Amino acid sequence: MKKHLVIGLFVLIAQAVTAQPLQIHLVAQPTTCLSSQFTATGDQYWKSMILRLTNNCNKTVDFQNATISFESTTTINTSFWGDFAPLSYPDSSLTISSQHRTNGNYLATLNLHFPSYPGANSKLPPNDSIQIRYGVSADNHLAGSVNVYLEKPVETGSLVLQNASPKPIGVSQDHALIHLFHDGQIINDVQLPWASSLTLSELPIGAYSVAAENVSDSNGHSYQGNAQPHTFTLEKDQQLIQRLLIV
Repeated sequence: MKKHLVIGLFVLIAQAVTAQPLQIHLVAQPTTCLSSQFTATGDQYWKSMILRLTNNCNKTVDFQNATISFESTTTINTSFWGDFAPLSYPDSSLTISSQHRTNGNYLATLNLHFPSYPGANSKLPPNDSIQIRYGVSADNHLAGSVNVYLEKPVETGSLVLQNASPKPIGVSQDHALIHLFHDGQIINDVQLPWASSLTLSELPIGAYSVAAENVSDSNGHSYQGNAQPHTFTLEKDQQLIQRLLIV
């Protein structure tokens, strides 16, 4: 005999915001047709560094919102400047920050954002170069470690799932298992505890669907999971409230 368990899922999709590419299935890939070259000048106490990036992609490359990273054996937390022509001068914070890695090195990262007023330019023609300059006490960068990420920020929203049902008698499972799909691909298996809520942040815009697994009690009775409706759409700059029932 099947019982029907009603689990109220109130899905609140927050206003979309611009954010770094997500770490679910949207992993940014470096642009391999951009070449890099480091040059160091100075003495034993101070090095003036130049990182030259050249467009070998046989097409114009847009550096708007680009992220540049490289590895160093020592931490780098400093400001930078550069020779960006024919690009406009960046209007973002010109800083390099670094994070310690499990291999013992440091990953140095900087971001580029260019003005958007008429006449501003963020696109580098083929065979042209830009130069990024900074100063350090020693040149400890690792050759071949430069990566340039050109993907644009992903528009995202947030999803709040609320399980309105208490734990059924005879059920040992302490959660309802919810499958979340985005554009037809599963991106998360959500273990949603009884009578609780859970927030999923930075979901990319697009088409979503939700499916809930059945739950059985100690007597073999099955509580059928059935989301109605089971699909919804998260759009840019849109705020939606959608109610789903699992019966």
